[in-house]
Amino acid sequence: MENVFLIIIFFEIIVLFLLSKNVTKRVYLLFFHIFKSKKIAIYVYSVIFLPGTFVHELSHFLFALFLLVPVGEVDLVPTIEEGNVKLGSVAIGKTDLLRRVIIGLAPLLVGVSLIVTFLYQFSERGLLANPWALAILGYLVFQIGNSMFSSRKDLEGAVTLVSFLSISYIFLLFLASKFNLNLPPLTLTPSFVESLKVLSLLLLVPISVDLFTLLLFRLVD
Repeated sequence: MENVFLIIIFFEIIVLFLLSKNVTKRVYLLFFHIFKSKKIAIYVYSVIFLPGTFVHELSHFLFALFLLVPVGEVDLVPTIEEGNVKLGSVAIGKTDLLRRVIIGLAPLLVGVSLIVTFLYQFSERGLLANPWALAILGYLVFQIGNSMFSSRKDLEGAVTLVSFLSISYIFLLFLASKFNLNLPPLTLTPSFVESLKVLSLLLLVPISVDLFTLLLFRLVD
């Protein structure tokens, strides 16, 4: 039962990922419909999502520096790739699988941390009753929540690592069953479980913001 929040958070992140892809694509298509120009639409899109793009690429950059991985040119201008809007990029040098995974997941780790921090600070300071403060919070959550997911290239290492760990775990379970071995159960401390519970609730905020945004698009259509 104590692991249920891990599962909830996992599915919330998947839902947020799918929503963010839909939202960013709809935003781009809106500007393309208005200006009838792919170049202008990308330019306007890049200006609107510049704060989120900056946080995204800065996360890659700082994690790479911290892990002593060479970095190259930083690009903050979105482009169209396979029908979707791609955020900026940071040239990362070749490295081992583990560091590549950490660098690839950096925007997600930083993004979730920032969203939790903003929600906590606004709540603690009693700003949620202020319409202007609430609008700023919504904008911050919208920016970060829709910019924190890594590209397919960033996640290549993560897929490899997850596949390896999954196969290893299944093989370990097979050995335990074959030779009647008792594997130690995964136990989480009460404080950590409570933190996961809070995080699972806070992640509903960016999901709600994206759902509201998509609802507005549907009403406009």
